[in-house]
Amino acid sequence: MRLSRLRFAVVASLLAASKAVATATDEAVPRLQGYATLPEGAVLLDADSPFFRELDRRLEESKQRFERSQAIRRAARVLYHADAPERLEGRWEIALCASPGKHTWLRMQSLQTGEVVTISRYRKGAGGDPSLDGEAFERSKASRSGVWLNREVKSYGPGREHVLLTTVVADPVLYRGQGGGDGHHGIRNNCVTYTRNAWAFYTGVHYDLPVLHSPTTLWHIVRTDRDRRLGLGKAE
Repeated sequence: MRLSRLRFAVVASLLAASKAVATATDEAVPRLQGYATLPEGAVLLDADSPFFRELDRRLEESKQRFERSQAIRRAARVLYHADAPERLEGRWEIALCASPGKHTWLRMQSLQTGEVVTISRYRKGAGGDPSLDGEAFERSKASRSGVWLNREVKSYGPGREHVLLTTVVADPVLYRGQGGGDGHHGIRNNCVTYTRNAWAFYTGVHYDLPVLHSPTTLWHIVRTDRDRRLGLGKAE
C-alpha cells in the first residue's frame, strides 16, 4: 500500500533510529501482524496497520473540526453593541475566557443551536481580523472604542481553548457595562474590567483586581480560585 506523506515521515523517523536499516532485505525483515522487526530494534509499521488506521481517523476528525471552526469564523458578524440585540434567546453556556498577556472576553454558546457569540471591550483601532492582510486588516479593526461582539471569533476562533469558567443562563441580557457599552479607558475600563464585571453580572462572583487591570492578572486570579475550589492545588 502506498504511504501518505505523513506516514512516510513517521516511518522515516523510525528507520533513522536503526543503524543497519539500509542493509535490511525482505528476507531479513519478517512481517508479523502489521509490523516488521528490523535490526537494532527498529520497528517499521505496515501502512495498513491499526496504528495508521487510528492515525488516519484522528487526522480526519482534526480536519473536520478545523473546517467547522473556519466556517464559523467566516460566518460570524462583528457587531458594535449598539447594533446587537438586548438579549439572547434560549439557554446559553457563558464562559469566562482569557489569553494571558493579550485579552479577556466572554464566550456564549447556545445549548439549543450551538451558535457561538463572543463579547468584550475594545479600544478604537484594536481587534483586527488576523486572517486578513493589508488594507482589509486595517478596515477590520474596531472603528470606535466600546463593547463589540464576535471579534474573538475572528481572532481567537470559536472553540473552548481559552475557557476558564462556565455557567448557564436562560435568555441572557447582553451586558454592556460602564458607559452603556461605549468607551475604553486604558488600564481600568478595558477588556479585563469588562470581563470581570460581566462575569459578576451573570454569576454574582466578583474578582478583586489591582489598579492595573491586565489579562494575565485576571487569568491568574481566576485560575487560582477555580483550582482551589476544585481541590487541584496551586495554579501554574
